[in-house]
Parts: sequence; C-alpha cells; structure tokens
Amino acid sequence: MLKTRGGFFVAAHTIRYRQPVMMFSTYKVLTRPIWWDKKYIYYDHRIITLADGVIRSIGYSKSCCDSFDVEEFINGIHPGVDKPQMPDDMVKWLEFNKASSDRMKRCLTEKETESTCKSKQG
Repeated sequence: MLKTRGGFFVAAHTIRYRQPVMMFSTYKVLTRPIWWDKKYIYYDHRIITLADGVIRSIGYSKSCCDSFDVEEFINGIHPGVDKPQMPDDMVKWLEFNKASSDRMKRCLTEKETESTCKSKQG
C-alpha cells in the first residue's frame, strides 16, 4: 500500500443506535472487516459500553481503495485467507446505498431543486 502511495477513503457509512451512549460513559469500538472485493473493504462496527458490555450501536462502512486491488492486498498480508460470505443484511444495505446513489445522480443530472427531487422519491 505504501509503495503504491494508495489509500482508503470512506465511500459509505451507516450506523444504528440500539441504545444511547450517555455523555462521559466509557466505551469501546470494535471494527472488523467482514467482506471485500477488488475495490472495497466492508466493515462491521460496534460501540459497546464498558460498564455493562451492552452493544449500543451497530454500523457498516465501505472503504474504497483508489490505487490498488484490495483482494491482492488482503492476500498479500493474510495469505490463504478465505473470503467470507457477505451477510444478508449487508446485501440489503448495499441495495439501499445503490438506490440512494441512483436517486442522487438522477437529481444532480436533472438539475432539480431540493423540493422537486424530494417529490420524486423512489
């Protein structure tokens, strides 16, 4: 990665809070890659309060690589690792992101106003 001067940037992120994280409470964030393809790594994030071990939120993010093949990168640092199956809820999350992106592109290409674009949802 450093040799190619490449890097990752966030392409999408969604988080859902099951319970609030109260101000000044201590917590940890667990992040793990759960799927990847040639261009993206998909992560699962969980915020867990330390006092009670409760999972307060679960989120997904999608990081894009701008200059190298992600699958080759992962195989280079973890030879022989098996790519997991994409979780069902992530498939739905990606479908939502695609629909949202298509809608945004349509609004931008049609140069519509905010109120006009809102009225054409779907």
